[in-house]
Amino acid sequence: MIQKETFLRVVDNSGVKFVKCLQVAKSSNSSDGKIGDILVVSVKSMQKKRNISKIKRGDIFYAILIRTKNKIIKMDSQWLHFFENAVILTNKNLKPVANRIIGPVLRLLRSTKTIKLISMSSGFL
Repeated sequence: MIQKETFLRVVDNSGVKFVKCLQVAKSSNSSDGKIGDILVVSVKSMQKKRNISKIKRGDIFYAILIRTKNKIIKMDSQWLHFFENAVILTNKNLKPVANRIIGPVLRLLRSTKTIKLISMSSGFL
């Protein structure tokens, strides 16, 4: 459950470490975000070795939520959760800013229009 003012970890190679959620843009429930929802985020911290990056602190991006700390119950009554809330930065057309995703991505994202993100990831759950 992601709300406004939530800090999220970025798990792509764009050079951004943390972002802050400004608004849950597209979701089934307007007050909180679940996996696969689109968020409007602001960049809060960058990696130190990426000083030449086009992305600056305070820039506003769209992001797709791919991991949450909240439990996810699957169809076969199994559940799983992650240790962090994680997103992937995208532009206005929902094209990824980076070209690699670090860590697994849920197969739940196949039903949305984010097939490109699934092919960039290293594993599925």
